[in-house]
Amino acid sequence: MKAKGHVDSLKFAIFVALLNGIYKGVLCLMRRFSSNDSLNSAVAGGLSALSLLVDSKERRTFLALVLFARSIVRRDFMNSSV
Repeated sequence: MKAKGHVDSLKFAIFVALLNGIYKGVLCLMRRFSSNDSLNSAVAGGLSALSLLVDSKERRTFLALVLFARSIVRRDFMNSSV
């Protein structure tokens, strides 16, 4: 039981590191070739989502639900400030 907890924590740490590293790396690389920040962010976000494959299936489902809810709130906030 104790070893499983350490493996789970390690997988989550690797997921967070990959998510941030892939996003920032791809965004920096894409800014060299394109000045369209919305396209650059979308591509970097899509590629960084592949880091979810490192984490466990249960946490992927939970994160998908949380991030989906946050994206709806964010979209509504962006639309109301225009």
